[in-house]
Amino acid sequence: MKLTKLEKAVMIGVFMTALGKEELDFCTDEFSLEYLEVELEEILDDCTLKQIMAAGRSGMNKIIQELVEES
Repeated sequence: MKLTKLEKAVMIGVFMTALGKEELDFCTDEFSLEYLEVELEEILDDCTLKQIMAAGRSGMNKIIQELVEES
């Protein structure tokens, strides 16, 4: 079960929001973070809120299923 590009974007966005900018600076270099922000904007700009919410639910479901299957 692979995550779609939109599912990945939504999941990364959630983690970025939860961690905050200061913590993200420890995880990535400045170039990577700037590139990621541009990439996320491009992906999410073409989506409706309904599509983003559905991708979030779907992505979370896939992650949970994969974790359970590994146990």
